[in-house]
Amino acid sequence: MANISWPGHGPETLYPRAAALCSWRCRCGALYEAHVRDRAKSPDYGCGRCRRRGRSLLELELAQLLAAATGDEVEVDVRLDGGRRSAERLDLFLSSAEIYIDLDPAHWHAGAAAHARDLRKSEVMAKLGVRYVRVRQPGTPPVPGETVVAGTKDATEWFLILAEWLRSQSVPCSSLSSDRMAVAVAAAREEWKAYQSTPPGESLAKLFPALASELVENLTRPEMGAQWLVPGSADRCVWQCGTCRHVWRTQVVSRAQRKTGCPPCSRRERSYQARLSRAELRVRDVAPELLSQAVRILDVDKTRDIELLDLARGSTIRVLWRCPDCAHEWVAPVVNRTSGRGCQPCSIRRRSAIRQDPPPGGSLADLHPDVADTFLANLDHPERGPDRLRPRSGDRCRWHCPCCGSNEWETKVSARVKGQGCGRCRGQRTGRPRVGTSRRRMRLDEFRLF
Repeated sequence: MANISWPGHGPETLYPRAAALCSWRCRCGALYEAHVRDRAKSPDYGCGRCRRRGRSLLELELAQLLAAATGDEVEVDVRLDGGRRSAERLDLFLSSAEIYIDLDPAHWHAGAAAHARDLRKSEVMAKLGVRYVRVRQPGTPPVPGETVVAGTKDATEWFLILAEWLRSQSVPCSSLSSDRMAVAVAAAREEWKAYQSTPPGESLAKLFPALASELVENLTRPEMGAQWLVPGSADRCVWQCGTCRHVWRTQVVSRAQRKTGCPPCSRRERSYQARLSRAELRVRDVAPELLSQAVRILDVDKTRDIELLDLARGSTIRVLWRCPDCAHEWVAPVVNRTSGRGCQPCSIRRRSAIRQDPPPGGSLADLHPDVADTFLANLDHPERGPDRLRPRSGDRCRWHCPCCGSNEWETKVSARVKGQGCGRCRGQRTGRPRVGTSRRRMRLDEFRLF
């Protein structure tokens, strides 16, 4: 034993009612943690393997004693359908007399919650109309129905009281000598040892091997692994998803019976099923031609078998695309493609082609022949002349003055069409220098006066 709460105190310094949390090693070899006061109340408290639901040493001892006294087979941990979602579990069943027996020690049946379960179980058994008896210790609350009171938790005492009750019910039950009872008790203990060392047949590892492979740690009972846990266990464990490696915590019953899984994978699965159910919004209904342009889906897990046509048209999942015309590859979400956006280089070339080719009769030479006569060269696109330029083009060109014939300047086609001409000739026409120069000189003269 090791004291976890107070490392300096051992069995010689701890009181039986101490609340210290200690680690213990059971007779079956399992390690577990329990409080001292709980272990002092019941020596069987603590070990998860020894406290497996359905059987106890007391039940096995009484089953061996009753089988020796009645000469009939006694079943342990019997299930009876009571109309509920889960079957009623009863400790013993005498098949010859068809009597169901429950053993209620005070340590497990004195609390309010246990009393409520006992009342509900007695009501169900009364409705079924079967022969049913409870053997209860003093200190347990009263319950309706047939009840036999036993003193200590000794199996031989419980057997003597139960055998007397069976004789009162006209059930043949012979008396056993002390040696015969000792042999039956020893056989029950050997069966209990074998039961402790053998994992349950309906364990999580046998029934759900895939879930057992994702179990990392048992937080409630660390000594209980997947081979010892049953699917209906309420133990809280740590799980790691085998697909996305996500780690989370939940109960065993939640995973095995309620079919819950990895939270991120579950959200992806629900999203995937929602996309499949909304057939009218799929890519296949809006743009089926996109299938030949998709290289691969980037934002979907590799193990997810999903096709592009099954995605929603407004999906933000990124896809690698390849242009069928220029073989250019780029990454874009599905919603961009279904809304009409395509290859950017091809779009630029199409827009440039529209700007380069004016409609018939709409070129600079057709609409403004006087301006076209002063054209010398296109500096942005040398191959384009006045017959291939639009009047509102932004190409920068070189022009010559028709008045002086010697001056050349550079400006855009749109500015030339609006009337911009040679700066030298404009100054000669007005008899004064350029507007910008005269204004600067006037501001300089005003500054000198002051």
